[in-house]
Amino acid sequence: MLFKQIPIMGFAPPARLAEVAEQNGDLAAVGLDASAFAARSARYNAFIERLAAQNSAILVNPADSLCDAALCHVWRRKTGVLYIDHEHLGLTGVRATFAPLIEQLYGGRSEGLPGGSP
Repeated sequence: MLFKQIPIMGFAPPARLAEVAEQNGDLAAVGLDASAFAARSARYNAFIERLAAQNSAILVNPADSLCDAALCHVWRRKTGVLYIDHEHLGLTGVRATFAPLIEQLYGGRSEGLPGGSP
């Protein structure tokens, strides 16, 4: 299993979200421009795609759940804060991003996963 690039923010998401919230701003508008991310990660993602194809590996693209056409988000209304710093997803971000993969691999069972059943 190989992973494409996770969007790396050029700022500390928790701090930026706090600033925006303090000003009664739109938390959903905080993030990284999706086209800038796509351009910046294109070489790495192309390499990972070739590697996956050569090795018949499962390819996972975190941007599919973190980004829409305009923005790679650091916060989602029903999920909350996705990042703990500029380049690391928090547990809520991991769950939101990889839920489809976990469902596929574990059939929805969360035993032994962080925040799952014991």
